[in-house]
Amino acid sequence: MIDWTNIKKIDAHIHLMPPDVIEANKEYGGNFIDFGDVEDYLKIMDKYNIESAFIMPFNDPYMLSMDFNVCTVHNNLLDMCSPTRIKNIIKKYPKLSMSIAHIGGFQYEELTDLGLFFNISAILPDLVDKYGIAGTNKILRRLDVEKLVFATDYPDNRKLEPIEIYDKYFEILSQMDFSEEEAEKICRLNALKMINK
Repeated sequence: MIDWTNIKKIDAHIHLMPPDVIEANKEYGGNFIDFGDVEDYLKIMDKYNIESAFIMPFNDPYMLSMDFNVCTVHNNLLDMCSPTRIKNIIKKYPKLSMSIAHIGGFQYEELTDLGLFFNISAILPDLVDKYGIAGTNKILRRLDVEKLVFATDYPDNRKLEPIEIYDKYFEILSQMDFSEEEAEKICRLNALKMINK
């Protein structure tokens, strides 16, 4: 069994907040305020052998929908990130290296065979809940081990508390049939390939 905790890795999709934003919003709390501090994340990097992370910008939900509820925001995001739009971008910019966050939600089937990278941020526990370990393993392999990128969406995950995210991801991944070489590609090498390093 592979020890995913100790493999050198890049987390290709996290969110952190500037100290002044955290300070200004401490009274409101929330995952991004309570767990989005850079200094705290550096400790997590040491604990889980994360050598670097890609910090992603926020999508302000108030800008995504006037009707602020999860379903409406999700549907608007689906419309904006539809497979048709992604295919059009690839057609227009064929040399573009693109990472599809959350493996495209549950629209991944329409995006296979396009040479895209798929990061597993936030979606991994959802896939396991819906398809089980074996079914999720099959989906990830179908997306191509050469194009899978380790990512968590830390500190926000629809199903997990921030302190559970990394341990749960490694628990899930350790139940799959990836070889040590494939795990290294998923954890680090594919992310470097994606950014041409």
